[in-house]
Amino acid sequence: MFVWMAKFGAAYGVRTGIHVGVDVFINSLQPKLRAKFVVIGLLGGALFTGSSVPWVEVRLEVGMRYAVATAFGFDWRT
Repeated sequence: MFVWMAKFGAAYGVRTGIHVGVDVFINSLQPKLRAKFVVIGLLGGALFTGSSVPWVEVRLEVGMRYAVATAFGFDWRT
């Protein structure tokens, strides 16, 4: 969840103009090169997010199994 919150916080910072580290470099580029870097950045973020989704689903499934099993007094490893 920490990674997801960091991604959403950084996206909000860029959108509202308070994330200066990214803007200084990107704004110093020519418009055509800037557009390419923006697309590369968006694709990289999408790739990272897409690759982390299966791990989140596995953790949620195991966590839910543990919560339900312990609530009813069962051994959750079976």
